[in-house]
Amino acid sequence: MNRHEQSSLYLPFFTELPPQGLSYPTDVYEQVEVDLDAQLLSKSRSHFFVQVAGKSMVNAGILDKAILLVDKERPPRHDDIVIADLDGVMTCRILDTRAQMLRSANLNYKPISVRDGKPIEVLGVVTHAINPLLVD
Repeated sequence: MNRHEQSSLYLPFFTELPPQGLSYPTDVYEQVEVDLDAQLLSKSRSHFFVQVAGKSMVNAGILDKAILLVDKERPPRHDDIVIADLDGVMTCRILDTRAQMLRSANLNYKPISVRDGKPIEVLGVVTHAINPLLVD
């Protein structure tokens, strides 16, 4: 099967939200089909994935080695998490249009000013993150 062919994977999906930290009977679920395209992608279909490295966005829920879904056509707004190209280097940061900078979500990382005449291109707005929970 080539990468353009459709494939389906059916897994059990809990339609009831189990309370966190409490037991919940696993035999009480309804098996339904979940269309991830419909759940994650906008109608434009102008998305790409990028895997990030580092800890600069941990307080935004983006962990080291997270896979991000990025929408190329969504107009970036103040406080959006974006993927930006800074002079040929890709970075994931919070767009601060008021202070004209790219902020991290970790106080150990300094903001990147976009006033200094550095070439910057916002490649897209991050819409979803898939984080690894197990460390090898």
